[in-house]
Amino acid sequence: MELQRTASVLQTPTTLVELSLSCKNLANMDVLSKSDPIVVVYAKRGPSWAEIGRTEMIKDNLNPKFVKKIMIEYFFEEIQPLKFEVYDVDSPTGSLAKQDFIGYAQCNLSDILTLAGQKINLNLANGTVSGFRGTITIEAEEMSNVNSLLKLSMSGYKLDKKDFFGKSDPYIIISRAREGGTFTRVCQTEVIKNTLDPRWMAITVPIQRLCNGDMNRPLLFECFDWNKTMEHELIGQFQTTVSEMLNGKRDFELIHKGKQQKNAKKYKNSGTIRIDGVELIKQHTFLEYIAGGCEISLIVAIDFTASNGNPMHSTSLHYNNPYQPNEYVAAIKAVGDILSAYDSDRLFPAFGFGAKLPPTMEVSHCFALNANPNQPEVQEVQGILQAYAQALNSVVLYGPTIFSQILRVAHQYASQVTAEAEQKYFILLIITDGVINDMQDTVDWIVKMCKLPISVVIVGVGSADFTNMEILDADDNPLRSSSGEKASRDIVQFVPFRSFKDDPVRLAKETLAEIPGQLVSFMAANRIPPGTTGRGIHATYEAPVPRAASVVVSTTSTSTVASSMPIAQPAPVPNMTGPAPTQTYPAAQPTQQQQQPYPMQPQGGYIIPQPQQQQPMQQYAPPTGQQGLMRNQSYQIPPSQPT
Repeated sequence: MELQRTASVLQTPTTLVELSLSCKNLANMDVLSKSDPIVVVYAKRGPSWAEIGRTEMIKDNLNPKFVKKIMIEYFFEEIQPLKFEVYDVDSPTGSLAKQDFIGYAQCNLSDILTLAGQKINLNLANGTVSGFRGTITIEAEEMSNVNSLLKLSMSGYKLDKKDFFGKSDPYIIISRAREGGTFTRVCQTEVIKNTLDPRWMAITVPIQRLCNGDMNRPLLFECFDWNKTMEHELIGQFQTTVSEMLNGKRDFELIHKGKQQKNAKKYKNSGTIRIDGVELIKQHTFLEYIAGGCEISLIVAIDFTASNGNPMHSTSLHYNNPYQPNEYVAAIKAVGDILSAYDSDRLFPAFGFGAKLPPTMEVSHCFALNANPNQPEVQEVQGILQAYAQALNSVVLYGPTIFSQILRVAHQYASQVTAEAEQKYFILLIITDGVINDMQDTVDWIVKMCKLPISVVIVGVGSADFTNMEILDADDNPLRSSSGEKASRDIVQFVPFRSFKDDPVRLAKETLAEIPGQLVSFMAANRIPPGTTGRGIHATYEAPVPRAASVVVSTTSTSTVASSMPIAQPAPVPNMTGPAPTQTYPAAQPTQQQQQPYPMQPQGGYIIPQPQQQQPMQQYAPPTGQQGLMRNQSYQIPPSQPT
């Protein structure tokens, strides 16, 4: 039943509305140039506003027409207030508080849908600045449930020369027709510099977005010459339909109406656009893959660096408060409880990084929490929590914060998935308290992992400044490796725990919201169809085992007695290739202290092991010759490049 309830929440609503946004005559917030506007859209959720999306930023434009659309579920039985805030972006990587606020407008979704043409024009207001701030136009369109993509390859021939000292820098904008004869932008190609015979990269657009499933809806193709300082110049345009292209029409003349009107007798065209390839690709849904047996497997990595503080002190991020789970436990539970329903064996590889390991006390940036490097998987979320507490009793928190070796191991797991019949998608959950010290190595591995069935979720705990972490969450600016390779897709989601500290439901939604889309995009890019319909992940329904079933807790003593319930044997860790990562601590015979039973405290349905009293924690210190160096300064890390 649990899986069915989860699936019903994820299903696409019967009515989905797309909002197209544009602005006119915006107030100019810059002195030496024009504003760089972006629109952030909010919906009323109870007494507060919740962001539902934002457009792209358009540079130096007071009359922007945004390409990125905002999708919202429409419910007839509800009043759905919307708020549109317009900002001038000064710091692309900064928060909204660091941008210049131009103004805002509010209306209800029903206000837009009931107007002629489903289009509304609103004046922007600013509570602190008087005067005209510009207008915003919102156009709404109900979207049909069409799950196909159109892949389009285009080239141009003998385009008009627009540049005085060169040729032209052409690009194409594709727009779809609306009722009333207007057009709304859908997508555009890249700019190709200094050529009259461009060949653009193939673009892939959802049919739903391109023509709302209407293969005969007119599409407008406009070819422009890009200019750095001046307004972009129109080379020419033409109209066609998806149906016409699929039926074999390949060559389209670019017509510049101004030139045509001036010299109708001599003017022929401004060049030709050729459709080199057009393909309709079936776009399957997330739930189709789940129904076909695609599993989602969790890999967990926990930060054991000294900046977390001594676990025995209440100020430590690793401190086990008997009345409230620490942030690491809360993040593991929030994500693990949801993902465990999508994994058939519920065996989760669990690792730590940034600690000294017994008996050699060497620093490791990737070690198994259960002290078994050959079989690092643990059973269920409860197993992760028990291994986490066991590791706190065994290792010495140290540093620095290194992600690359954890990513390398996750890469190896995802590399093992090759057969379509055994579809599996991995989620690497990294929980950390600070800024990483190997950013470029981390980026290199993420770019490499984009080609594999895996996503990376990073939860930042504590009060550190996580501004640099936002770089990895490359929603607008794709990551590039040290060799210049561009990430083929966005697979990283970063979430600061403090924003959702008292709301684990919102934390889970925020961390996992992008996973369905990332899974589908990977499958589509690799042309992997769903498995047999109805196969599902679990062969039969099994009632959940009570969380405390494997441990008997005495009501008069803190000691525990382990039950005799057998534990499923985990699969061996994937074979490694290339240079070995930092040595994990060996699965040696436990010490007398480790053999003692762990005192247990119940927390939210889980049994959380209590860390034993141990000697004062050895603090992280830089290598000889770098004494006094702060934790996140320029400590030189040995390179760990992808193989």
